[in-house]
Amino acid sequence: MTKRADVDIQGDQIYSKQFDDVYFDREEGIAQSRYVYLGGNDLPKHWQHKSHFCIAETGFGSGLNFLLTAEAWLADPNRSDTLDYYSIEGFALSADQLSKIHAHWHQFSAVSKSLIEQYPIVQRGCHSLVFEHGRIQLHLILEDIQDALAQYNLSPDCWFLDGFTPAKNPRMWSADTLSRIGELSSPGTKLATFTAAGQVRRDLIDAGFSVHKRKGFGGKREMIFALKNHPRKTKALFKHEPWFALPSAGPAIQTAAIIGAGIAGAQIAHHLAEQGVKVQVIEAEKQIATGASGNLAGILAPRITAQASDGEAFYIAAFLYQLNQLEKLQRQGRDVQFNQHGLLQLAHNQAAQTRHEKLAQRQDIPAQLASLLTAKQVSHTTGEATKYPAIFIPSAGSLAPKSLCKALLSHQNIELRCGLSIESISRHKGKPALHLTSDEIIAFDSVIIANGHQAAKFSDALQISPVRGQSSSATIAADHCLAHARGHEGYVASVPSDSNKLIFGASYLQGDSNNALRQVETQENLATLRKFTPQLA
Repeated sequence: MTKRADVDIQGDQIYSKQFDDVYFDREEGIAQSRYVYLGGNDLPKHWQHKSHFCIAETGFGSGLNFLLTAEAWLADPNRSDTLDYYSIEGFALSADQLSKIHAHWHQFSAVSKSLIEQYPIVQRGCHSLVFEHGRIQLHLILEDIQDALAQYNLSPDCWFLDGFTPAKNPRMWSADTLSRIGELSSPGTKLATFTAAGQVRRDLIDAGFSVHKRKGFGGKREMIFALKNHPRKTKALFKHEPWFALPSAGPAIQTAAIIGAGIAGAQIAHHLAEQGVKVQVIEAEKQIATGASGNLAGILAPRITAQASDGEAFYIAAFLYQLNQLEKLQRQGRDVQFNQHGLLQLAHNQAAQTRHEKLAQRQDIPAQLASLLTAKQVSHTTGEATKYPAIFIPSAGSLAPKSLCKALLSHQNIELRCGLSIESISRHKGKPALHLTSDEIIAFDSVIIANGHQAAKFSDALQISPVRGQSSSATIAADHCLAHARGHEGYVASVPSDSNKLIFGASYLQGDSNNALRQVETQENLATLRKFTPQLA
């Protein structure tokens, strides 16, 4: 479980009260990190002329090593095409604390500014931050070191072993921790650390590394650098379902086809295009986002569970990532329609009320992410009497998904082709190829299927069944505008492009792919709205 760092900050000097140690040397911290971690891993030479390079770090701290690495990577004309940087931190600083420290490091101002803008709420999970149009990605894993190494099947090219000294932070440097690092490392993986402690050296040797010492920085006598000699021993996390199998590293793709122009297809296309891949998005309909992604609005919010869980951590990280992406697109002048008016999730039945009571016992959810309201507070907030308490998520809101799809697909590396039907997928001259109903055959380096339940037509392995959902909309008087989105058995939210228009629903019929409007489902949506918000209904 991630904890907030308890520190004392004086200028750019950080002292940890939890570990009774400083984060780095005040006078020579930057030079020391450059010497130990970049020099000890033979960087930048080690990443040069590669399509992809991955670094894993134990101990993010102030982010100094990441800033140094990004600076060196950007300055190197022979750098890898992309850089992934995984950093594990169990005692995280806040964005405000980072901002105070980074203010003294003017040489890193551009990357630092982007880091702080994207920096997450200190909450357990893997938070991905994007720099340089996706060519650099920082994956900040806020988790206990041993839990993180057990959960994430990393495959780095090199390791930065940082953190407080082994005597003051033994869990970070335990034999179990170093053994797992060895399991995750392939032959040729490099490693560097400031310490030269004898037990650390012996444990790294037992983990399959050849370990060497070099002169330490400044007054420090020695440091360690190492090279993995033996194959990875880590076991596959999943054995049966093919979509969980980790792919072997191959040549970087230059072209890709994506079937489907909804949220899933648009997101994948955008991320590939940002990394220089030429993408064709093939859509069977005559315009984008005609399925569920074509709703007038949907509520963007994380899933908060009664107890901390991996699922909750995933959804919170995904939510924070999406907020960052929306801000970035809007700064670029994209017309993404998002009304960030918060969400009141009503405890509308016994199960939801039990969850509400358990949430009240938790101490690990920051108020900026979610808070609990009594029924009286909900009534005051909404102006409508209710017997239900609620979870209030202030950063949530209603998003017009079609506007997001349009913004994501507006990229120079994306070609959108609507009104094309695909007959089948096969291989053509060694590459995956699409066979269109027009008899056209197009081959790509990669094909991604992102067309919802219709994906099942391309593979018997994809056991996907449709779920029909019909939402309803209504216009209300200006003095009755909805202050917050609300969730109960259904939901109601304002339409971002028109605050006087609401969307509510929705029906949920498994196995039904008919998309004709049904009056009976409209009446059911109204009945649900009337049950929980009678005045609004």
